[in-house]
Amino acid sequence: MTYSGGAGIVSTDFLESENMELAELSESTLEKLQPLYPPWMPPANPMDLWPGIIGNGAIKVYNESIRAACEDPDVNGIFAHLFVGGFDLEPDLPTMARITQEAGKPLICWLSGERDAVHQCQMEAQQLGIPVFREVYRAVECLGAVLKYRQSRQTVSNGAQKTSYPNENANQNTSETGNVTVSLPKDINTLLQNNARAGDPPVTLDEHNRKGSGRNGYSGDQ
Repeated sequence: MTYSGGAGIVSTDFLESENMELAELSESTLEKLQPLYPPWMPPANPMDLWPGIIGNGAIKVYNESIRAACEDPDVNGIFAHLFVGGFDLEPDLPTMARITQEAGKPLICWLSGERDAVHQCQMEAQQLGIPVFREVYRAVECLGAVLKYRQSRQTVSNGAQKTSYPNENANQNTSETGNVTVSLPKDINTLLQNNARAGDPPVTLDEHNRKGSGRNGYSGDQ
């Protein structure tokens, strides 16, 4: 979900480059979203929230859009574009974290805006266990890694014999349960620490687990 149509298009291209697809929102989800949009604009995915924000405010539109998306069984994760420090776009991060926690779905954010406001938002997101990135592609990479990790754990729980993700950057560590071996995807901790090198707060998967990553669909162990 985005406040900028252009950023939504770029994000879609990046998602496809990482072998992810936009969820096809159900009719029920679209009906829930329609009151947030002006009559002339039907909701779609990617969600361009700006027209709805003008009439209803950022907090209401973001929160209700995330709630509707999380209730859709075909949505596996939320990628939200955030802007802080102007244009009345500041999000309600605690509520966003709570909604995704209750749904058991990961929330990853791309963040831009005024420098001091961005830093403050980063600190708040870190406390809530929400990964935030200053570059769209790195945020998409993180979302892909998280979804693959969750898929690998689901494969283990379903008793599949072996699942692997052929990727030259794949983590070679494996998770074993009886005769089940799952090759883990790209190292999520590395992605988050690379984010820190760009000046963003360092947040590891372990920190997410301790501070509420379970809220956003992560498990308590890696």
